[in-house]
Amino acid sequence: MVWSPFILHLQDLDQIPGSSTALELSEPPLAVQPVEDLVPSSMPCSSTESQAEEPGAEAAAAPPETDIGSSLPQSRELQELQAPARRSISETLRAASAEEEPTEGTFEDLLGHLEASLMQVECRHAVALQRAELHLLTLLGGLRDFLTRSLRSQPRHRSMELVGCARASRLRAVLDSLQLSPGRSDDRLVSCRAVCDAVDEVLADFGLQETLRQEQHEKRLALQRALGEKRREEAELHQVQKPTVEDVALGSPRGDHGMLNWMLTFAEALSGKVGIKLSGIWLFAHACHLGL
Repeated sequence: MVWSPFILHLQDLDQIPGSSTALELSEPPLAVQPVEDLVPSSMPCSSTESQAEEPGAEAAAAPPETDIGSSLPQSRELQELQAPARRSISETLRAASAEEEPTEGTFEDLLGHLEASLMQVECRHAVALQRAELHLLTLLGGLRDFLTRSLRSQPRHRSMELVGCARASRLRAVLDSLQLSPGRSDDRLVSCRAVCDAVDEVLADFGLQETLRQEQHEKRLALQRALGEKRREEAELHQVQKPTVEDVALGSPRGDHGMLNWMLTFAEALSGKVGIKLSGIWLFAHACHLGL
């Protein structure tokens, strides 16, 4: 039997230490001839074979990987608040103040950022809450000026078309759901409510009272459901990240759960006042509990 140099070369590779090519032949292999000797040069290979030999063909045919987090179910209201792509807050505020004639796109971006800021206010604490409230009040001021300019510079029918019952109801739902920190008040919130009342009067003058009432009811319920979903997500995330007393005291022969509970409660209250992360405080409390 004639052994091809190609086969002998493969057998030599099998003898090299550390080689990634390992051949286990139970019987002598058949002689392998190059494909060029079997197929004439004038005969092209079929498209199926050429695609199979391409190294990237299998990778191209593989389905794209999907993000596990994006496949998790979310409420329809929460998806509607998070899905739309819009301009940044600074760009939206500049457009709202620079436009000679207010546009529906700018008003839509302002409402979207306002709803997203309300979500942040509902799920923040301490220093982060103050920053989120500041962003929301800044948006309220821009939205107030935007609607005021529209009511003063445009005909009433144009203001009615710009705002509409749906957008006016979304704004009303945010204003009714917003609760600032105790002891904090701002004129922008009061003036924005006054402008919203003026918009409702314009819509009522066009005979849209019933439509406006239905839209306000639907938008209020949709926003409340979205806020409830956001609160549940934040609570579940906090529950997963926060270590329990049993986890901290695990392996401690001198563990006093009463003292440890007090220390952890004090550490959590302290972190809420200064706005720092809890990881270092958990370790410090555990070390003090062990007497280190």
